[in-house]
Amino acid sequence: MDIALALIVLVALLATVWFLLRWLFVRKERKKAFRSRFLLALLAMIVSFGAFGFLIGNQDSQLALEAGFADAASYRAARDAGIDDPAQWAAVLAERQAEAARRAESEAADQARRDQEAAEAAEAAAAARAQQEAEAARQAEIEVAQAAERDAFYSVPDDQRRFVEAVTAAAATAREAENDLQRGAARRDRKAAMCAVVSGSAVRGWTGTIRTLTTNGEGKGVLGVAIGGDAVLKTWNNAFSDTFDATLIEPTNPMFDRLAQLSRGDRVRFDATLFRTPDGPDCFEEQSLTLSGSLRDPGFTTRFERIERFEDGQ
Repeated sequence: MDIALALIVLVALLATVWFLLRWLFVRKERKKAFRSRFLLALLAMIVSFGAFGFLIGNQDSQLALEAGFADAASYRAARDAGIDDPAQWAAVLAERQAEAARRAESEAADQARRDQEAAEAAEAAAAARAQQEAEAARQAEIEVAQAAERDAFYSVPDDQRRFVEAVTAAAATAREAENDLQRGAARRDRKAAMCAVVSGSAVRGWTGTIRTLTTNGEGKGVLGVAIGGDAVLKTWNNAFSDTFDATLIEPTNPMFDRLAQLSRGDRVRFDATLFRTPDGPDCFEEQSLTLSGSLRDPGFTTRFERIERFEDGQ
């Protein structure tokens, strides 16, 4: 049967090729007739191939049943594997299925492990973010509290504020004055205002920014603190001028070492003593040599007794 089918297919193939060649080289007026024959030969070849495949499939199925296999596909697969015994092939299939099941189970376990690891990593990341956010919130609260403490530490006392207002008003008047008489009047009014603000000589808890921080030729400390506006409280810068005031800071004074830890521009809070001169032109001793300098850039002689920064208490 196989030989007969093969012969039929071969004849159909040869006929198809023959008619195709004849159709290509025949005269134009005969092409139509040859085309019909060619199509019939092609159809016959297709039917022959179909029949051949169907019969071969049936033949494999018959052989599979005779050999004890369930179907032709199993029979062909077993034969490709070199197995003729259906029981042996069933065992091979069972082992393959078991291996596939184990592989699937292993892959599922691996996937579950990866999913678990991913979930744990995501949970850890979320916990870390929450911790960071909580820490950031705590840090922000600390910074806000510290800022409030800093503001309170450096808050300007009322007597200092009024003292600076008197100095600032006199400086503004002096800049607009047309003559020394007007400047003298501004100085007089400033004296009255400052004497009313600070009844004695001691000032406590005043704040400012270090403007001068150095030593004189004898190694004594020289300090100047800007307290706002144009006002500066400062020591003398030479021993001769300081003969009666003792404002220069001796190296043996504990405050000398304290000042060594500070820098120009540092904000500080301090206690000090001014030198009251009710019979003088400024109520408190002022170091300028000219009327204009006294009004525009006044420097009041000061003996500093204590000085500190906010950071020192942190």
